[in-house]
Amino acid sequence: MYLVDKDPSRAVSMFWAAINVGDQVNSALKDMAVVMKQFDRMRQLRRSNLFVIYALIILRSLLTMFLSNFTKGLGKL
Repeated sequence: MYLVDKDPSRAVSMFWAAINVGDQVNSALKDMAVVMKQFDRMRQLRRSNLFVIYALIILRSLLTMFLSNFTKGLGKL
């Protein structure tokens, strides 16, 4: 499992290697399903992390604009 975590694209070749050395097809398919499920979770996590980073950047920009306008308004008093 560690090798696939490092290089998920190797999952298919490892699947066929397992079949070729005599692993049962249903066992190899179950292993492949587990790997693909974990790979999908990693992709979803990356997407959600990118969304959070993007949202934080936007919030920072909005807060900066708000504070700038607020301090300009205080100067007029």
